[in-house]
Amino acid sequence: MYKFFKRLFDLILSIVALPFLLIITIFVGIAIKCEDGGPVFYCGKRIGRNGKIFRMVKFRSMRVNAPDIRLRDGSTYNGDDDPRVTKVGKFLRVTSIDELPQIFNVFVGQMSLIGPRPDPEDWLDKYSEEERVFLTVRPGITGYSQAYFRNQVDGKEKIKNDVYYAKHCSFELDIKIFFKTIAVVVKRENTYKDTQGEDEVMHEIENMNLLDNDTQGEIGFVQEYGSEFDDLSNNQFLLKTPTTPYFLQGKNAQFFRSGRDCLKAIAKHFDKAQKVVLMPALSCPSMLLPFTSNGYHPIFYKLNEDYTANVADVESKIHDGIIFLYFSYFGVQPFSTQWLQMNKTKYPNTIFVEDCTQDLLSPREGFVADVTVASIRKWLSIPDGGVLWSKNTIKNEVLVDNSFARLRQEAMSLKSQYLRTKDKASKDKFRALLNEASNLLDVSEQPYNISLKSLDILNLVDFDQIYAVRKANVAKLQRRLDGLREQRKIKYVANDTSKSTLYFPILIENRDQVQSNLARQGVYCPVIWPIAPQAEGMCEVAQNTANKILAIPCDQRYNEQDMDYVASIVISTIQGK
Repeated sequence: MYKFFKRLFDLILSIVALPFLLIITIFVGIAIKCEDGGPVFYCGKRIGRNGKIFRMVKFRSMRVNAPDIRLRDGSTYNGDDDPRVTKVGKFLRVTSIDELPQIFNVFVGQMSLIGPRPDPEDWLDKYSEEERVFLTVRPGITGYSQAYFRNQVDGKEKIKNDVYYAKHCSFELDIKIFFKTIAVVVKRENTYKDTQGEDEVMHEIENMNLLDNDTQGEIGFVQEYGSEFDDLSNNQFLLKTPTTPYFLQGKNAQFFRSGRDCLKAIAKHFDKAQKVVLMPALSCPSMLLPFTSNGYHPIFYKLNEDYTANVADVESKIHDGIIFLYFSYFGVQPFSTQWLQMNKTKYPNTIFVEDCTQDLLSPREGFVADVTVASIRKWLSIPDGGVLWSKNTIKNEVLVDNSFARLRQEAMSLKSQYLRTKDKASKDKFRALLNEASNLLDVSEQPYNISLKSLDILNLVDFDQIYAVRKANVAKLQRRLDGLREQRKIKYVANDTSKSTLYFPILIENRDQVQSNLARQGVYCPVIWPIAPQAEGMCEVAQNTANKILAIPCDQRYNEQDMDYVASIVISTIQGK
């Protein structure tokens, strides 16, 4: 029924917008003609609803007869230094004005205002049967992937997002996408796609001789900080004899492929009739999926400015017989021990689940949750690994499939080779393998067991030494970055940064541009916690954090001298030097 009204809305709104499009076309057309005299419009063949090919209209933003350059995943190259783009075209792209002529495609029924962005026609044969579900809806001028991730995901990840939209298409989701699109266009977020690792493409770009001056120098190797571990990262932290990691001693521990698999095990074991999970608004979609894929309804609670939980909001939503998920944000405990104990007594049938991934190595005291989970592979070089400990054994049909671990092990070995030889082919391959492994995590609703290789590594690692190195690195970063904090150019997520040993997280304006500039200098700072669509707009703190957080690497691969260098790069980048 909604699809009928969706088409009706599209028709009405496109009719209203067409006169304004005509006025915009006059001004844009004059600007395009004045620059190079070429055609005003670009019409490219795209895949439409049910696989039907149509011509999508855009304002031309590239030079006439510019070559079609694709990234490895098949998507079109889109960089902020693309010499194929005209001066007018660059403005059109940044403001997204180049997409406006697609209102005509909406009017004639080839597209919708909101839907999956249409792919080039040669992608049609690449879709799997499962992926083709997104072809049941009309492609859109903007969509779920475009609004929430814009140009920062690869082709396969975009398709996964498009499948999600097709399966959950609703008026509520379309409204969220509409307002999110306005926000990212106004803020100019993620306008260009990250091309780190696309060296062959960049080489082709550099040799096109389309620049006004050809002073481009050869890109040399840059020392890298952050990103995935290589397979040699643990060598200096290995014990001579196996031992149980100190944070698991005395615990009834069960090991899974990932933290996400731990949550899948919980969702299946505690198959509550209510099927409700209460979780913080600042939760990434990957934490939500293990529950929603098992039929749970998510409810979100708000956070305070200091990242403690908004207790009043929690108390208005918590009730007996649900799953209650909470976690610290880099050492900031969301609830007091007294509050947790009081509410566990009040709601004995509610399952209290703590995710301690962000402060796994920190000493733990106070209230013990019914179940505690953590992702281990974020802390050390290990092919796979998530851990769960509980008061009672979590019973599940645990599957064994080492495909995920094998892919990651091969990727980590290739990264070691790349760091030794600077061979760009090795880098391309390990990045592709990591992407392939990541795509496996959500294929099954069943939890998978940890590989034996990872379990062996886990029992040989000296976590005390790793924790000590990370704490020293954090202290060095704080000493160097305190000046930026005092100048109010950055803000720390946690007032007590000594507990932020997973990453050193900061909040910063213009985050995406800063992240991109740091990556060009070899400092890779991940963005954590993109908000799940269901939680969009309900918590100002969560929204602000998702838009501004940047996580600086501080792990055991580096020493204080490395941190001094990383801090210098961060400071100079933020100060614009």
